[in-house]
Amino acid sequence: MALYDDPTHTVTIYGPPVATTDGSGGEVITWPTVRTSGVPCILNPTGASETERFGQVGIVRTFTISFLSEYATPARGDKILDSDGLYHHIRGIKPGLPMGNIPALTYVDTESWT
Repeated sequence: MALYDDPTHTVTIYGPPVATTDGSGGEVITWPTVRTSGVPCILNPTGASETERFGQVGIVRTFTISFLSEYATPARGDKILDSDGLYHHIRGIKPGLPMGNIPALTYVDTESWT
């Protein structure tokens, strides 16, 4: 059995992002729409680094999420919630091509702040 036949994780894809103005004039970005839920996928960590954002030190972790192209069509800027409760922001999408009897996979590069 191929790995794409029985992926190890599931994700929910939210998008598109919606920008609104809060009471103090700042911009708030939300992802109120579920594009697709329960998408079976393979979640691969690709890196991590310490960084400072807005005066807070944290860890930025990067991942590649792979799933069958027929299951979902994410867009740049969407947000993904994985089965472990971690949110991922999409930074890149690489559509794959089918090869013989192997169906097309979509590879999504993501970033997560912890």
